[in-house]
Amino acid sequence: MNTNLRDAMYCIISAFGFSIWPVLSRYATTHYGSASSAWTALIVLGGAAVMNIAFNSSGFSEIPDRRVLMILGVAFVLDATAIVLYTALLGGKSSFTGLMTANIILQVVFTALSGTLILGEPMTKRKLIGYAFGAIASWLLLGEPVKETPLTSTELETTQ
Repeated sequence: MNTNLRDAMYCIISAFGFSIWPVLSRYATTHYGSASSAWTALIVLGGAAVMNIAFNSSGFSEIPDRRVLMILGVAFVLDATAIVLYTALLGGKSSFTGLMTANIILQVVFTALSGTLILGEPMTKRKLIGYAFGAIASWLLLGEPVKETPLTSTELETTQ
């Protein structure tokens, strides 16, 4: 398979998985009973870790350099903290889709910024504009809820 096509498929499928698992988690806990953040993390993320090890077991043949292990340790602490906070959001009472969408947007912005700061990728005007739009979108999604009722289908038709 063409590498570009494979990478595009991996990108689309992983984006779908990352975006749909919290929705399924919220659906399950609002329709069939509660589950703590610990249970959510154990089943979803623990299962993902086991699956990843099973599919990549040949990658354990060499032990990486200690500097690599130290940096990966920092990455682990950051990721573990993010996972704890992210799974806590799943049980919150805030606007679920607003929070999850803002989280995904901020992940994109932080990934791009860290690519510039840590990996030395070039900063362009286009990227800066993208960061600004991401920040604005997140700010709008995370802002105070507006105290108004949602538009009805009739009101939506008249605004078009």
